[in-house]
Amino acid sequence: MPTATTASDPSPSPSLPASTQPSEPSQPSPEAPPPITPGPRARALLTLHEAALTSTLSALPASTFLACFPLLSTLAPDALRAVHAQMVERLREAARADFGVILEERGVLGRLNELEVLIGEARGRRESGEVGGGGEGGVAPHLLPPSALLAAHLGPSLAAAQGRLNAKEQTLESVNAELYEVVKGQWDEIEGLVAGVEGVLKDLEGAGAEMSGVERG
Repeated sequence: MPTATTASDPSPSPSLPASTQPSEPSQPSPEAPPPITPGPRARALLTLHEAALTSTLSALPASTFLACFPLLSTLAPDALRAVHAQMVERLREAARADFGVILEERGVLGRLNELEVLIGEARGRRESGEVGGGGEGGVAPHLLPPSALLAAHLGPSLAAAQGRLNAKEQTLESVNAELYEVVKGQWDEIEGLVAGVEGVLKDLEGAGAEMSGVERG
């Protein structure tokens, strides 16, 4: 009787290692811009804001705040004072944060510093003009006499006004010439009429003299 042969189980194939995806290189985070050092005008603006904020918050003193809660101010006045101090401090921090956001969004400090640079350059040019002379003739514009400054400012306007006056004068001359011709023609016509009337009067006088001679004869 044949014996059944048992087939041996095939050995499991070795598992392949899972392919690993190459890791993406991490992008460096953008560096934060360096803080702007405020100049004199920027510091003055910050000082003014701080003074205005302090003046505004001091409009609600602790005594007024306690008066709003008469029962609690009697039972726990120290706790109410602590609440008032915390509220004022939070309002101060919130106002400073909002003002800082506005300054950053508008670039106020940087622009004020640029204004400082422009003013410094203008002062340098003015000083160099005072020392070495600027403009025509070696005289700085701010050192010119009042008459020269007045002429420089009013010269273009006066020239334009003179041109308009000249045009009006030429127009009036042409109109007057036309009126003169019209008046001269009318005067000649009047003289002709007067001469005609004088001739008629002479004829009448002659006729009257003849009539008187006939009557005498």
